[in-house]
Amino acid sequence: TNYIFQKTFHVSPFFEMNYMYDWTLWRPGEKVAGSTNLKRDGKVAFNAFFEVERTSLNPLTVCYYIVRFPLYCFLIQVWIHIQALFLTIKGVEYIPHPQGSETLFSQVISHGMRPYYALKARLEEENEQRIQRKDK
Repeated sequence: TNYIFQKTFHVSPFFEMNYMYDWTLWRPGEKVAGSTNLKRDGKVAFNAFFEVERTSLNPLTVCYYIVRFPLYCFLIQVWIHIQALFLTIKGVEYIPHPQGSETLFSQVISHGMRPYYALKARLEEENEQRIQRKDK
């Protein structure tokens, strides 16, 4: 099954909104698999793949997942933000949420990053001035 749709939800602060999602899902038996491509102008900018096992649910397994997965969700959030920090350090452009769609958590992160971006802009400006003085 294939689903293609316009990006309308700001997930990553490193991708603008003018992309298309292209999801493909497979049900090959005991496993369920899927892939997503984030595309713009027909070019893939991001790709992810997953494969999970089918399991049946009963009250005991539901309780198990309720207890187990909040911890995983927290750890995944921590890892995502560590990776975002690495991308920021590499110089990947930060794209803020569209006006009015920012969550409290993203506002906190955005405010926390302001000193970094101010310092980065200042250092770039000083470097530009140094280059201009050299050229004279």
